[in-house]
Amino acid sequence: MATQKHVDLMLGDLQKWDQWKKEHPHTNPDLSHGQFSGKDFSDVNCSSVDFSHSDLRDALFLRADLRKAKLNHAHLNNAVFVDAQLTDAIAHHAQFIAATFTGANLSNMDLHQANLIGADLRQVSLQYSNLYRSNLVGASLYRAELSHVECYGTQFDKASLNHAVLFHAHLHYVNLNQATLHNAEFADAHLCHAKLNGSKLTQTRFNSAYLFDVDLREADLSGADFRWATFVRVDFMGANLAHTNFRGATFIRSDPTPMALATTNLSEATIVSAPVP
Repeated sequence: MATQKHVDLMLGDLQKWDQWKKEHPHTNPDLSHGQFSGKDFSDVNCSSVDFSHSDLRDALFLRADLRKAKLNHAHLNNAVFVDAQLTDAIAHHAQFIAATFTGANLSNMDLHQANLIGADLRQVSLQYSNLYRSNLVGASLYRAELSHVECYGTQFDKASLNHAVLFHAHLHYVNLNQATLHNAEFADAHLCHAKLNGSKLTQTRFNSAYLFDVDLREADLSGADFRWATFVRVDFMGANLAHTNFRGATFIRSDPTPMALATTNLSEATIVSAPVP
């Protein structure tokens, strides 16, 4: 439970709070189970603060320092984190419905089983973050940096990932049905048991990516770049392959030729029909 002295400091003059934080750099303030709905924490040093299980709905964290903060099981619906620093923060099972993170740094953040439905994550950094079974349905991740992100069972249905960067991302059992991924970067990414049915992947780059048991039915892959990618048991039924580049790709029990058009590039591609063990 929260330490009353820490709560009183936070609810009082925030300049005094910042001064106290400077004087006690090794103290991790305990504000858990607190009631801070609508409070303005903009530009405040909240690093290593324990906000777990707290009510922070509609709170403002503009440019706030939340590095290594604990937000697990907290309620943060409609909170604003524009340009905030959340590196190494712990936020598993937190509620971030319709929260705004534009330009924030969420690198190496633990967001497993967090609820981010409809969240604004434009131009955020999520490098090396844990999104295990997180819910990002309808979220906006325009130009988000997701390199090396860990996604297992993550829900991205109807999300916007236009121009997002997912180099070396691990995307296992993720749902990207009807998501928009125009001009996104998936170079060297691993997609296993992923669902992209009806998604928009126009001009998206999957160079040297590995796709295993991926559902690309009815997906728009026009202008997408899959050079030197590996496909194992990938379903292309009904996909749009206009100007899609498969040069040097390997297809194992995956055959795009029934959907191929005159503009589909399959030069140097290898199609193997042998069963996969």
